[in-house]
Amino acid sequence: MSELPHQSRCNSQKENGTAPPLFLRPACSDDVPFLIDCVLNAERGHIGVGWWDLAFPNHEDTIRGLVSEILLTSEPVVHRMDGFLVAVLPDGRPIAGLMGCDLCPPGVPRTSTSRNWEVQIEVFKNAVTKRLSADELPHVMAVLEDLYTAIPEDTGRCWVLDCLYVLPEYRGHGISEQLLRRSLARGAELGIPEARLITYSGNESSLHVYRRLGFETGAVTTHPAFAAAQRRLSSSALRVNPRGNPVRQKTQPGSRKRLAPQQ
Repeated sequence: MSELPHQSRCNSQKENGTAPPLFLRPACSDDVPFLIDCVLNAERGHIGVGWWDLAFPNHEDTIRGLVSEILLTSEPVVHRMDGFLVAVLPDGRPIAGLMGCDLCPPGVPRTSTSRNWEVQIEVFKNAVTKRLSADELPHVMAVLEDLYTAIPEDTGRCWVLDCLYVLPEYRGHGISEQLLRRSLARGAELGIPEARLITYSGNESSLHVYRRLGFETGAVTTHPAFAAAQRRLSSSALRVNPRGNPVRQKTQPGSRKRLAPQQ
């Protein structure tokens, strides 16, 4: 087992019952299986199905292999392992995770936040070509293009939050808010002026936490191809948003959370 990075106590709370003692620390290589769960379950959200499922239906092993490769890459991509914080029990078992990163880290030109997404797509495409035939690749890249349309585009520097996930049996303890606050503090320490996240509309439990922390909702965009692909999945795999088709919600310039430097 590899050496664990520095960890600090997490003051989790529970209205009814005893809150488990928790610690927050940066993720390490031993956490990769759990981080894969964070990526996939966060993307699936409250509707129960996400981009990975659309691109690789019924290929869970392929999905997990691809996510693992992205987590462990040395390229400056959004979902790299070293961007994750995890909440762990005293025995070291992770029960929650969150990714936070600078879209324009050192070594990447700060001319456009979209540049990092382009790097991520290239890393992903290289990983996919190792596992898929030439005939299968166009479908996967087409689904990726649908997802990419939900990513805000501007030239500002921002701290990106993604892949927030807490194991179901540990929800209601305030763990997600602890992770978010710690990650936002890190972004402020780096001098990044704003934070941004993308989530599904209708995910009210998550939106409640985000608003409490100062996030403002931007425009809600619906992508017919993305929604149609979800409808094609079996009803057992898809819990459709009762308010309508699944949509992606994104923050727009001027409607993100401002990050104040830590005193």
